[in-house]
Amino acid sequence: MFPHPPATQESSPGTQPSPRLDAASVPGNKDEFKKLIKLGYVCYAQRDYQTALINFNRALQVLPGDAYAVKAVGNTKMALVGRRTK
Repeated sequence: MFPHPPATQESSPGTQPSPRLDAASVPGNKDEFKKLIKLGYVCYAQRDYQTALINFNRALQVLPGDAYAVKAVGNTKMALVGRRTK
């Protein structure tokens, strides 16, 4: 006799749960993320805040929730607000 799966595990007979990949484990994603973050920082340093924001947001699409990208987006938005009020 086979033991029953725990109540919290959802499975149907004959199927295995599909493995989940996070974005960081997919080859090339870290490189793409680094490229986008670096480009964002270059644009930010040149005070091209709109382009910097685009690149930081793209980096967040590659690695959602990354602390550096989240902070960069916030800083860039503040810089854009500051630019508009001056």
